[in-house]
Amino acid sequence: MAKITAATKAELGLVLPCLLVQHFASRNAQRLNQSLRELESHLTLRTYISGRYKISVANIAVWAAIRGNSIALSSVKKVYCNVSRWYSFIEASNPWITEATKDLTSPEMMERARERAARSAAGSSFDVVGQPQVDGPMKHGGVLIYRFDDINPSNESMDFQNSITEDLALIDIIPDMTSNSSDYFQQMHDLAVQLIKDGKAFADDSELGKGDDSRKNRLPSKHRDMGIEETLAPLTAPYGIPSSTAATSPSTIARVLAVRCFCAPVLDSIEGVTLALRNNEYRDRNAQYEWIQSTLGLRPVLSWDFSRLNFVRTVLSKRKLTRIVNEGKVWDWSDPRMPTIRGIIRRGVTVPVLREFILKQGPSRNILNLEWVHEVPKYVKNTSLGTRKIQTGRTIVIEHGDARSFELGEMITLMNWGNAVVRAISMIPPDAGAEASVSGDVPDFLVKYLVLELDLSSQDFKKTKKITWLAATDDKMISVELMAFDHLITKDKLEPTDVLEECLTPVMQFTTRAFADCNVVDREKGAVI
Repeated sequence: MAKITAATKAELGLVLPCLLVQHFASRNAQRLNQSLRELESHLTLRTYISGRYKISVANIAVWAAIRGNSIALSSVKKVYCNVSRWYSFIEASNPWITEATKDLTSPEMMERARERAARSAAGSSFDVVGQPQVDGPMKHGGVLIYRFDDINPSNESMDFQNSITEDLALIDIIPDMTSNSSDYFQQMHDLAVQLIKDGKAFADDSELGKGDDSRKNRLPSKHRDMGIEETLAPLTAPYGIPSSTAATSPSTIARVLAVRCFCAPVLDSIEGVTLALRNNEYRDRNAQYEWIQSTLGLRPVLSWDFSRLNFVRTVLSKRKLTRIVNEGKVWDWSDPRMPTIRGIIRRGVTVPVLREFILKQGPSRNILNLEWVHEVPKYVKNTSLGTRKIQTGRTIVIEHGDARSFELGEMITLMNWGNAVVRAISMIPPDAGAEASVSGDVPDFLVKYLVLELDLSSQDFKKTKKITWLAATDDKMISVELMAFDHLITKDKLEPTDVLEECLTPVMQFTTRAFADCNVVDREKGAVI
């Protein structure tokens, strides 16, 4: 943006407005009164501060500055008549200002502003970073950065990276920026070398397993005082010896390639992130996250912990889900039994419903173990969904349970057709082929057929049974398979000592053959009916 000099401002008529906006930000009564006296004089023969016949940005800026300063606003209404006239005129002639002011001064906005001012000295906009590991599919105001954490090439796969991108698109989430951790290997290497030279990191070649035990017990490594020349490979931050948590004790931050606890704070700062959402399972590493940024002189990033949602009888561990897929227990990652975005949508959850659920949960820190069942109304009237074909005929098929509930002479409603009267009920014993015509409710008999008489003139639908039906025409009845799925595991929650294979549900898939309405052939893949 070009710099505006004092002379240029004078030419644009902006000198007074610019000074006033600066002055009205002050709480000094003497300075405020001086500015108000200047504005009072300026508005003696003027309708607007600048611009003769229409409102300008300068007028809005000064109006907002006064509106935001309770001391100045009080003086305007009591002492300065020209300023008061101008202030009321701007407000009355621009109704949108009042609405905007209400929105900006709402308790929610004020609280958000206070939090941002107190916690983020880096700027007023919040960037959110999502950092999935690219060795599994995605499980789920500002700029959204999606960084693929591909720091360990042996475990990464482009198939999963593409899957994550496609899953985001499925729920209408398009990141503003996509990056890879591997793009910053050289910068992370240079920063790691800087830590070594500053005496803040050292190489640790402890035998596999023993180094982990030392960190868990918060014991110093035997290599802690190793010379700079010897420190060439894995780096360990020695800052955390006094810490009461194992995670913040000396911990590996690089093994030739940077590990995640070093990568995250460095790249969050480099990429301009102002708010990092972090699973609360990493809460013990928050001190390490802040220490790395502070020690390297990087811009600090505000982090917010949130709790991952858990569901009963559901496996959410990426590694365990991978085993289930690789062992052929499910079709693939999009199987309706899988807790992936594709699986959930394939199970019948629509994108708007999924988004609404996510937004209702928010970045909650509560640790929950939710049920899958959610009660909703059975019938929802929505004419905006369009029309469908209704195939009628002399012979129709209805559910046996519905037929068993009918009585002779009863009026029923055939959905989307009209009312009909039950004229005859033919039943047979369940263990015999001989037909027996009876009337009334006979629980031990099966209904063979009904005789119904249509009465389309009847419009009394309040007290009738609402019956779904299909026209029994060979060319219009579509054969389908209805699949039901049980939970992946038999326990509400897997314990660390549980063996996954022993907890898998033996039979998870159930198939029922049925007939469907002819309209199903017009449904697209993934449609919910």
